Amino acid sequence: MSEEPGLRRKTVQVLCRTLVALAVLVPFVWSIGFVRYVAAVPREINQSGANADAVVVLTGGTKRVAAGFQLLIDGRAKTLFISGVFSDVRRVDLQALAKKEDVEISDQLLSCCVELGFEAKDTRGNAVETAKWIKSRKARTMLLVTSNYHMPRSLFELYQLMPHIKIISYPVVSDTLMLDTLWQWPGSFKLLWTEYHKLLIAGTFGALERWPSG
Repeated sequence: MSEEPGLRRKTVQVLCRTLVALAVLVPFVWSIGFVRYVAAVPREINQSGANADAVVVLTGGTKRVAAGFQLLIDGRAKTLFISGVFSDVRRVDLQALAKKEDVEISDQLLSCCVELGFEAKDTRGNAVETAKWIKSRKARTMLLVTSNYHMPRSLFELYQLMPHIKIISYPVVSDTLMLDTLWQWPGSFKLLWTEYHKLLIAGTFGALERWPSG
């Protein structure tokens, strides 16, 4: 009986030490992951000049659409798919938005080679919608256009559904996203911190989906 208090005391001490270690280790690992994510965000536009079977734009800004149109105009692919478009948006609306970014696509190229997807509501939806479209077009390579901070999660979601497709990233770099002086810009920090956690959540769900059932 006299050993029970000592045993309990040791158990409590071990538990406290474990909790303290976790309290220190978890934020440290979390922060290191964030630093690695920020380091992985592209700083420059892809200058490789590589061509692909298709260009895919994930909506979220006029610069993304303009960049996709420019790739099509330059002959980098024969067709362009824009995923996640609002139901009331038409191709001519996107043409007008791109013109504000000094990118003018002809009516002929717009009508023959630009297709819109209206199903996606988020990045996962973009991946599902894009995978269906890529399969229907029997494409093997694609140029992916999205914001630079959004590229890591977009690539993860797409490769989950299309591991056999070669994806060439074409990040759109924002002048207002301060990557190298992140700590001085609360808006940029908040945007990247939020996107980092979305990436972690996507990775968690991806791991659970691959977990053997039964």
